[in-house]
Amino acid sequence: MNRFGEFEDRLFTSQRLGFCAAILLAVSVITLTWRYRAGTWIFDTEGHLRQLDFVWLWTAGKMVLQGSGSDVYDFTSFSAVQADLLGGRGENEHYYHWIYPPILLLITAPFAILPYVAGFFAWTAATTAFYASAIYKIVRRRLGVVLALVPISVAQNFYLGHTGALTAGILGFALVLMERAPLRAGLVLGLLAYKPQFGLLFPVVLIIAGCWRVIAGAVVSVLALSAATGLVVGAKAWPAFAHSLLSSNPRTLMPYPDIIATLNTVFGTLSRAGVRVDVIWATQIAVAAGAVVVVYLVWRRPAPHELKAAVLAAGTLLATPYLLWYDIISFAVPTAFIIRFGLTHGFLSGERLTLLLCFLLSLCAQPPVGPIVLVILMGLMLRRAAAFPILSRDDHINTVKAA
Repeated sequence: MNRFGEFEDRLFTSQRLGFCAAILLAVSVITLTWRYRAGTWIFDTEGHLRQLDFVWLWTAGKMVLQGSGSDVYDFTSFSAVQADLLGGRGENEHYYHWIYPPILLLITAPFAILPYVAGFFAWTAATTAFYASAIYKIVRRRLGVVLALVPISVAQNFYLGHTGALTAGILGFALVLMERAPLRAGLVLGLLAYKPQFGLLFPVVLIIAGCWRVIAGAVVSVLALSAATGLVVGAKAWPAFAHSLLSSNPRTLMPYPDIIATLNTVFGTLSRAGVRVDVIWATQIAVAAGAVVVVYLVWRRPAPHELKAAVLAAGTLLATPYLLWYDIISFAVPTAFIIRFGLTHGFLSGERLTLLLCFLLSLCAQPPVGPIVLVILMGLMLRRAAAFPILSRDDHINTVKAA
């Protein structure tokens, strides 16, 4: 190992990482406590509920329990239920549209059984625990879980009560189970149908790699969820969802004409720069195609599963045009696989400092840094693929059979 690698060994000790993680976690807890006391979190200064993202998750679940789940796609009906909960709208607040597939309604409905505040904390605790357990399943280190809770996107999901931790958990569990339990991996992967933009790369890669048991599990999962949605929510929900997609702004992919979301994607970056819509889409498609090529080049090699899972996770996140700031929490999944790979096979010189740079970049809300971080992670994995020795033919056969 060269001197630079030795410097990284001295810098990134378990004790030092744990100490820094504890400080950053304490900062997140203090910040949330301050926001609560200042009236900028769940309640305002007068004790009224604030319009956080969990409002539309909870009210949608409530409508399902009341037998009117399909009406979430009707903005008038949906905003009326939100108004009943909030008791009116503040000056800088707006009611949300429901833009997700109806599968998410099955997930949110149980939390609407609880009163709103109890449901909020149950949701944030459950999704954060699900995410943390997925990271632990990957790295098998308690310190890895602590470090996974440090990124600001984790606190942002806890603050908003959003779905980012749920997405990251599904992605992590699906990829880690793919190695030894492909059918179960597919069943978990099917849950991503609630956010289909995160499943764009999986069908292509899994078909190319011949991972038929994973594909079978995913198909069964999606069909079962779709059927359950029809029974619980109503058959009208799926046509209503399809119709709702037509109202999205083609430049922002948002249903709100007066809101410009910060999309941490190539699409979002070019959109904010004022580039023509056709050029934006052409570029995003080209980036997605490039991601497919990179993932294919890694997957066709007889490389360890950690490397394949990491590049597929990063490629999936790079290929989607719609990835908001709270979704950056999913960046922990490819990072966790890279760390597991390094712990198993040794870290390359500069690798850990590059991961630290990615973490520091992910702290920036503006400008959108998602594509930059993901390209860096993809570069790390291509470097790994080039440096890792070719396995024997028998090892390659065993790797393919495991998938």
